[in-house]
Amino acid sequence: MKVLFENIEEFRAKSGVSVSTSMEVITPFIHDAQYLFLRPFISEDFLLELLDAFPNLNAEQQKLLPFIQRPLACFAVYKWLPQATVDISNAGVTASRESSAYQWQFKQARDSFAETAYNGLEELLNYLFNNKNDFSTWAGSDEYISRRNLLVNSTWAFNEQVNIGSSAMTYWGLSPIMKRIERAVVESNITLELVDSLRGKIVSDNLSNDEKELLNLIQPVIAHFTISQAILENSVQIKENGAMVYSALATSTANFEESKVGSDKILGEYRKQARKNGEQALIALLKYLNQKTSDQLFPSFKESHNYTGNEPDSPYQPKSTFSLL
Repeated sequence: MKVLFENIEEFRAKSGVSVSTSMEVITPFIHDAQYLFLRPFISEDFLLELLDAFPNLNAEQQKLLPFIQRPLACFAVYKWLPQATVDISNAGVTASRESSAYQWQFKQARDSFAETAYNGLEELLNYLFNNKNDFSTWAGSDEYISRRNLLVNSTWAFNEQVNIGSSAMTYWGLSPIMKRIERAVVESNITLELVDSLRGKIVSDNLSNDEKELLNLIQPVIAHFTISQAILENSVQIKENGAMVYSALATSTANFEESKVGSDKILGEYRKQARKNGEQALIALLKYLNQKTSDQLFPSFKESHNYTGNEPDSPYQPKSTFSLL
């Protein structure tokens, strides 16, 4: 059972946990974390390539390793905590036979490790994107494309439109809804051909200035409709620092909390405002496209039912949104 840590001291340093246990005990949790959480982001082929080479990594892999080990260690602790007897204090999380953390301490600790792990994944992806020429297996994977070609493809970009507390865990928890919004709202209103063209340019990092401006108008549409739909599906709670996912981890097997923060009335108002913001952003997007579209620029938009040409008084009729989700 091979993992990307050589010894327990290395694991402790990356996780920040004073684990008074052996590498033999913690290894199964690291192994599970590699395949449950790391593999979907970096691809199975790239993970196996690193495991095969470890610990004799080449220079570029050595530079990458710290970006992998930090989230991997935190995900492993997240998996390990339910089966460990721990003491949680100002000194951190330590294994203990004499005491066990209170339930609120335990949940707070797991949430903290999950958030740190997802923030680490975001840093890992940024490093890989910025150094893709050094990692051909990653750059040629389906996972590279699926992470890169989201129209709102980072926590920072989403948080610029809707406050999610700069939470990478919330961002990735919302990503399945974002993908549905892309299809049901954006593609249906400005054409699949235009959206796919943008995705290709994002992946190849070759957006023109006009395309960057278009993307800047698309992103608020996706972000606001995503939050509105997430509230409808009871997927988020509203806190003082923004919208946050209910799930303790952003996976398809997420467990929702039993209680909600904020009354249904408050959530309903928040959802209504998010939808209104999304509709206004969609109108601004269509207005821009009608003003800019020509035979040379965004020509596929001419096939949209929303294309009216540069006629400022022409009404835009975006397709119904939530009924399409």
